[in-house]
Amino acid sequence: MLLDYLWLLTTKWWAIVSAGALLGIDEFARRYSPWLHRWFNFVPAKTRRRVEVSALIFAFVYVNYALWAEAQSARTAAEARAESLSASEQVKEVRQLHTLLQEARNEILGLKDAEKFRKTARALTEHDKQQLTQSLSPLVSDFPRLKIGAPVGDGEAHGFASEFAAHFKSLGIEPVGPRTLQPTSFSKGGLQIAVNDIKKIPVKAEIFARALAAAGFTPHLAQLPMEELEFEFIVAAKP
Repeated sequence: MLLDYLWLLTTKWWAIVSAGALLGIDEFARRYSPWLHRWFNFVPAKTRRRVEVSALIFAFVYVNYALWAEAQSARTAAEARAESLSASEQVKEVRQLHTLLQEARNEILGLKDAEKFRKTARALTEHDKQQLTQSLSPLVSDFPRLKIGAPVGDGEAHGFASEFAAHFKSLGIEPVGPRTLQPTSFSKGGLQIAVNDIKKIPVKAEIFARALAAAGFTPHLAQLPMEELEFEFIVAAKP
């Protein structure tokens, strides 16, 4: 603290030196320069000494006040910087908390969507599987391989198609797919039997459609470019 005071004092030395110079010159003239001393004697010695001492006291008071004012200014600036940094840290912390809350909110919404999807997604029940087994088992030799498709970007449809594929495979029908199709390839949702020309439906497509109907499903006809005698079982979007 004392060193700080002394360092600041060096920046104000001129005030004390200037005030003390008047006293020093007066004393110098009295001792070494009678000619200069006569000029000083135009003012009575007692009056001069009062003025010189008053100037020195004023300079001392001024220097100390100036040092105190600078110290206060530096302290105020330091406190302002500290408050600014504290405010910045608070803003940063609030932003981080906001980000965490937003991430938590998105996660909750994602879980809700997943739960909603799980509850509303189509799935083959045990009864459905029994009905499919009953209607398709006598026809396994007619369908050694079966193409299965689902629309691109529709996870629910692909999941339902995969269940059909797994059950067909358990019956001895080798599924090809589910392959991904563009949604614009078919106009209706639900289950579909896609052929090259709906006016010329292949016999196997009709047999497969009747087997699905017997199992309790209602497939629709769809038209896709393919060989004339081929057909494809499509699990389209949920109606």
